[in-house]
Amino acid sequence: MKLNFFKLIIFVLIGFFILLFYVWLQISSERLGYDLEKLRLRLKEEKNLNTQLKITVDSLSSPERLGEIANEMNLQPPTKSQIIEIE
Repeated sequence: MKLNFFKLIIFVLIGFFILLFYVWLQISSERLGYDLEKLRLRLKEEKNLNTQLKITVDSLSSPERLGEIANEMNLQPPTKSQIIEIE
């Protein structure tokens, strides 16, 4: 009688821990899914920012804009004597 009761308690405890482990796995899986979705959203935002920054760099370094700034600062193209070729 005692042996059967002891086996039953062990069986119930093992079942309880298996169930507890399963619940923990499910919760962890859900949490990882939410974290993954947040990372995907952040990646999308970072890609959009990167695109905007590339457009800004292109517009700020355009030859037309640089020419206008050079004219405003009274800069002129270098003469041949001012150009040094490095080999």
